Amino acid sequence: MGNAQDDLIKVYADKCKQHSQNADSLFYYANLLINIDDNKAKAEGYFAKGYAYRNKMQLDSALVFFDKSLTYIKPDNYASASRSVRLASIAATQAGSYTLALDYVDQLKRLAIEAEDSLGYATALNHEGIIYKNKGDLNKAIEKYTIAGEIQNSRNSRQTHYTFTNIAIAYTESDRDSMALSWFHKAYDAAHKTKDSVGIIKSINNLGNFYKEQQQPDSSLFYFEKLIDIEQKLPIDQRSLLYQNLADLNNNIGNTEQALVYYNKAEPHITKGKHIRRKIELLSVLFKIRKKQKNNTVALQLADSLIALIKRSDIPNKLLPIYLEKVALLKNEKSFEEAIKTLDIYNRVKDSLSTMQDAVAIQEIISEYQLAEKEMELQASLHKGFFNKYRVLIIVTLVIIALLVMYYFYLRHKKNSAEVPFSKQITLKNKHVLDSNDILFVKSDGHYLEYHTTTSEQPVIERNRLKNALELLSECGFIQIHRSHIVNASKVKVVYATSLQLHNDIEVPLSRSFKQKLKEENHILFQ
Repeated sequence: MGNAQDDLIKVYADKCKQHSQNADSLFYYANLLINIDDNKAKAEGYFAKGYAYRNKMQLDSALVFFDKSLTYIKPDNYASASRSVRLASIAATQAGSYTLALDYVDQLKRLAIEAEDSLGYATALNHEGIIYKNKGDLNKAIEKYTIAGEIQNSRNSRQTHYTFTNIAIAYTESDRDSMALSWFHKAYDAAHKTKDSVGIIKSINNLGNFYKEQQQPDSSLFYFEKLIDIEQKLPIDQRSLLYQNLADLNNNIGNTEQALVYYNKAEPHITKGKHIRRKIELLSVLFKIRKKQKNNTVALQLADSLIALIKRSDIPNKLLPIYLEKVALLKNEKSFEEAIKTLDIYNRVKDSLSTMQDAVAIQEIISEYQLAEKEMELQASLHKGFFNKYRVLIIVTLVIIALLVMYYFYLRHKKNSAEVPFSKQITLKNKHVLDSNDILFVKSDGHYLEYHTTTSEQPVIERNRLKNALELLSECGFIQIHRSHIVNASKVKVVYATSLQLHNDIEVPLSRSFKQKLKEENHILFQ
């Protein structure tokens, strides 16, 4: 009877392993195990049930069953106990319960010490590093990873490569790129040392991607091309991503013909797939190739295809850079009217996204692609190009507009002569003192503000938020005209559709949403 029951337990446990990614099957076999009157069966059943709930991301339930499995495990069964505790730690981390996760790690370390399992202890330290990384304490994470890696390396463990990679990623996220590169190389060496073919491939990819992010295409190509020798051994998704990276990098160094060769290798695998992000990434590479080849007609068609594809995706903020790319192409083709229309669409999309999404995410995409600078540059060049094309008509129109503007400012001056904003001295966080009347505008760039003044060609920089600057300067006549700009209203010379011209002929961007708000407030500039 005992042997038959042991055999049945083994069959159900094996079924749980075979169906580890299928929650419904796991629940079925877990319940069969739990119903057997045997501690080992119940331990396996409750563990399987916890695993199923973790797969479904019902993490509180997963923790309950992982803990329950521990109550049926014999004290000397280190393998089963450490497995349940390790999975409980991972589930607690995923749930954001970091204190509980660290308690499980301490339990895992005690089990490893009692079993004299140094690699198990290293695994616990690695989990501890992951928890601290998720908490945002990168220095503590690096400390734990490093101790774990030293133990694994001394034992020639294949896990060494993965731990060294964790260290490199933590250094990358803390903006210590030289240290990150050093550990990516150590991970590469560790994978070779243990003859871990999967680890070697991953470490080569990591080095290629790191150099690509650092905009060192030659070094990036050096590593990615190592994978060409074993390309047929790579899974299809890895192989297609390799071809995509090689296409992008060859285009970056001007080798557009080779870039197209790799694009054509990647294209059949990606376009047949269902991953819309991969399709967007690959089509973006082809767009850059055609743009580099100065094939503007095809590039414009690809831009429209990209816009249509992005609209179907969950990353609408990627519309912003492609709209500006389209504006630049239309400008090069001297299609100024169409370029101005597209720029207007860009501004409307940017304003609509700002109301739909986290403002931080929008600011990140604007900073990543330097969209604010490109937008202002394109506006200036479009005004120039449009003027050259319709010179006579524009001159006559501008003369009329100038007369109207002069009359308007005359009326405004007459109406508001008694309402001139007073001037005051302001002290910035960096102790720099400015007269508010000397400030033309303030621009936000990430965590920093640029104060552009009439007294200096270079802006004064301080670490602060635009909201704080506006609160300080609003009583001096400053208004917000764009997500990243506030301006001294008394310095405005001309109001355009999407920008303001200040004294000294400086132009600053004007967004539709802030323009509408100022109109609704009946501000003098927009009456």
